[in-house]
Amino acid sequence: MDTIRGLDEELKELVVAQKVLRSVPNIFNANISFIEEMINLNTLTSDQLLGTFTAYEMIISNEISTIKALALKKDNNPKEEHSDPCCESNEEEFN
Repeated sequence: MDTIRGLDEELKELVVAQKVLRSVPNIFNANISFIEEMINLNTLTSDQLLGTFTAYEMIISNEISTIKALALKKDNNPKEEHSDPCCESNEEEFN
């Protein structure tokens, strides 16, 4: 974007927004849908667009770290032995 502007080519914010929305990775598909449906692209600036993606990325990374922490916590807990009173009585009958 700065490269194009550096060549003294004027770009409307709408064109910039459309180009950015076409070029972002698939992880942002939900965010792209939200932006296209809820925000007027004619009034959206590139700074606002960047802010929207940054906020979304922070939310996603926070959720991923929470999931990883829960997975590690589960792995670190010792496994409890499952004792079923029904099975114990059956074992006593056979002995």
